[in-house]
Amino acid sequence: MLLPELTIPVSFEIFDTNFEYFFLDFVSKKDSPKFTFTKRNISYKGHRYSIYLQDEKPEITQQILLGEIDVIKVDLNRVYVRAAVYHIQDYSIGLRVFDIFYFMVFSKWEIPFSVESLNCKRGEGATMEWVNIGWDTGYFCLPEVFPEMFESENEYYDDFLKYAPSDVEIYSYLPEVVCEEIRQIYELQINQGLPNDLAIERIVENSEGDKGQISDIIEKIPDNNFDRIILKRWLEGAKATKIAREIDRADRTVYNTLTRLRGIYGRDIVPRDEDRIKK
Repeated sequence: MLLPELTIPVSFEIFDTNFEYFFLDFVSKKDSPKFTFTKRNISYKGHRYSIYLQDEKPEITQQILLGEIDVIKVDLNRVYVRAAVYHIQDYSIGLRVFDIFYFMVFSKWEIPFSVESLNCKRGEGATMEWVNIGWDTGYFCLPEVFPEMFESENEYYDDFLKYAPSDVEIYSYLPEVVCEEIRQIYELQINQGLPNDLAIERIVENSEGDKGQISDIIEKIPDNNFDRIILKRWLEGAKATKIAREIDRADRTVYNTLTRLRGIYGRDIVPRDEDRIKK
């Protein structure tokens, strides 16, 4: 499951040091399972952390890959971070490390990312992304899934339920072929891994080469409401749904704003989705 991508205003070296301190502090907690991580270079611009759970059973000891985090140098004072979690069957194991990782990031640096829409603690991006996928695909609405997911002692489940679709009951009457399609779409999104290493060079080139051009375009747009921030993030490649979460507005607000700006300034200034590089 791909997690929210972040650009953090800190040097590559400082972020790297903070991550290692964070991880060592996390694994030192008495109530934590045995976690380990490895780090390997994925280009001269960045590296990838692979985080493992040491699963110790009486007959065998094995490592379970929980997920991975890429840290990529954009410039001297910025890094780009992307993450994917692979093991989410058990919330306490699969997402907890990544929840605390996001909390560490938001606690140390001001990142424009909103989690208020789900009434979660600030920084629990991993949990929020997982819940968004569940509702967006309709998977959490399936009759066999809904009770299992939300009849729980987890303190956030009541808040998640507030954002359930109003038409949950119709899922009880869907044909099995439709339900199976929903399951497949959910699994496809949950099991997405990080992009291959070749994508890193494009991320860095786009970040460095387009920065000045985007600033020039934004200066031409009157600073009304969220017009500038929506267009800026759109030109940077962010998805409309991601922009909506960042500014705590509905997806439709972002789409309507882009359509209005495109009508005024044209497609050269406000490109359509298929004409830009998405992140």
